[in-house]
Amino acid sequence: MSEKFDVKAFTIERDNVLIAPAGFGKTHTISECLKHTEGKQLILTHTQAGVASIKDKLQKCSISKDKYSVETISSFAKRYVLSFTNSSAIPDETDSKKFYAFFIENATKILSLKLVQDIIKLSYSGLFVDEYQDCTVEQHELILVLADILPTHVLGDPLQGIFGFNGQKLVNLNSATDMGRFATRYELDTPNRWINNGNTKLGEELLKIRKDLMQGKEIDLAQYSSIEFKQGSYGDHYRVVMDTLKSSDSVLVIDSDSIRMTTRENFVVAFKYVPLLIEAFDGKDFYISAIHFDNKDNSSAIDILHEFIIDKFSNLDDWYDKANKRFKKKRDPVEESQLTEIKALIIKLSTNYSLLDLREIISKIRNLKGVNCARRDLLNSLSKSMEDAHHSKTTVLEAMRKHRNGIRSVGRKMYGKCVGTTLLTKGLEFDTVIILDADKFKDPQNFYVAISRCVKRLIVFAGNSKISPYQQ
Repeated sequence: MSEKFDVKAFTIERDNVLIAPAGFGKTHTISECLKHTEGKQLILTHTQAGVASIKDKLQKCSISKDKYSVETISSFAKRYVLSFTNSSAIPDETDSKKFYAFFIENATKILSLKLVQDIIKLSYSGLFVDEYQDCTVEQHELILVLADILPTHVLGDPLQGIFGFNGQKLVNLNSATDMGRFATRYELDTPNRWINNGNTKLGEELLKIRKDLMQGKEIDLAQYSSIEFKQGSYGDHYRVVMDTLKSSDSVLVIDSDSIRMTTRENFVVAFKYVPLLIEAFDGKDFYISAIHFDNKDNSSAIDILHEFIIDKFSNLDDWYDKANKRFKKKRDPVEESQLTEIKALIIKLSTNYSLLDLREIISKIRNLKGVNCARRDLLNSLSKSMEDAHHSKTTVLEAMRKHRNGIRSVGRKMYGKCVGTTLLTKGLEFDTVIILDADKFKDPQNFYVAISRCVKRLIVFAGNSKISPYQQ
């Protein structure tokens, strides 16, 4: 059943669903609901970017911080499980599939305990779950247990369910069987994101595309005047992209390939490191890089350092001989002095293993003229973890875990000029969105998430204007 939306009625009722396309005011609705609640509301979502986005919007709506607590479903589950579980039973964090599944499964059991339920009742007076279409069946079971404890409201969009991978089955928002007790259904019908930004035409055309996607129709981008379709690759239209990056402070580039990072890294390099590469929050490389610098003898540390230099830095040819893994000589006295400092630290490292010296070497290489690193998030996290590991007398891996968990607790806000995937940017808004290889999307959900991140301008690159993202 679909009801005309009444924010007060939605808030007062228990166990209901709000369906809203991207940009139709779903997060704003949560802020309006909080005006009709007493006590603190628990707000759960799926990503750190989502946490940051919700907090930002609630703040803009002048909602007092004592009215809500926002976190991911995984971090909420983890918090309770860690209080009741022996740490030795927890899977290794580098195996993200087993790691997060463990917390969801065990949190569902723990939340059935009366003691824990009493704690939750004392802590919160209600629950909102955003982006519900991304809930796995296991997460849905967790929410059902919470719904026995707190008045619960879920919000989502069936066409934005993109987290169903690694064999995980997502809950079906359109299925009465799946949704069970969440029977009362409301819908939003106005593309507020684009209306409020003076771009009603784009909002209307995106809504038309949405309807066609839900019916399995082919999308001809050339038919939509508000969409800037560019046939070919971004390399064929280099000047358009560069001018866009220069002229706008808010640009998101979305790669249709969420698996391989090569295209995104190449894009960052091609456009002179202007856009920031958005990394997967719990990407394995963060932990693997940390492990590489843990518990090494002096000689192996130097070998790993050289491999790291070759792998992570670019534009090194003027400074570094990759074939022989050594720094070159420079005629310029200033440049030679810079290299002398780096070489001296490497010699020091050969007799005295030091994380601070490793960190200093990497920092000095980073500051060499013309040298860059496409993976700035990884490099910054590793640098911070090395420093923390030294001062706390722990491993770099433990420091990395602590560092990433610290970011997780506050949310990760993305803004400016970025390049990422739908999985990493869902829930975010940017003035301009550039989509690479749009004809390679394999499902309507990821395609729709990509085109709906924009506020003012949408630029789409594809080999053909006709898009059929329905690969079976």
